[in-house]
Amino acid sequence: MFKAPFSFDGRIRRIEYFLSGIIGGIVFGV
Repeated sequence: MFKAPFSFDGRIRRIEYFLSGIIGGIVFGV
């Protein structure tokens, strides 16, 4: 799992991990 550089807000953090999970799934999926 990787962290995005824009993890400074709690509400933004949720979206960050959500997008990171999707992107990570696509990357590892391919």
